[in-house]
Amino acid sequence: IYAVDNSERMLELISARNPPPQLTTVRADVMRTGLDEDIADACLLAFILHEVEDQGKLVAEACRLLKPNGRIVVMEWRVDADMPMPPKHRRLPRQRIEELFGHEGFLLTDYIERTARHYAAIGVKDG
Repeated sequence: IYAVDNSERMLELISARNPPPQLTTVRADVMRTGLDEDIADACLLAFILHEVEDQGKLVAEACRLLKPNGRIVVMEWRVDADMPMPPKHRRLPRQRIEELFGHEGFLLTDYIERTARHYAAIGVKDG
């Protein structure tokens, strides 16, 4: 398990929570992790996709890391959620997720509105 972040502070917070021994923290740009390709069975992009300017580049990096038939899991804020942050114009509707997945060869297998504020989108890498 790799936890990737460019913030040393965020990685310290992870380490302070006494993670399992198989978790390795990696300080890197999430767009260019420096990790080998085809190493992951799954990639979790939790509440980050709306933060980056080049969303396609982040999804492409997840695709690079995933083994054939690997899964990408995106957790994001619902567009219709009644809350001030993140701003609605930064939130990603299902259609945008489908575009991002399709461009990188992912098949959207599940789209689940988990709560009144969050959804999960799951895709499988073309094997």
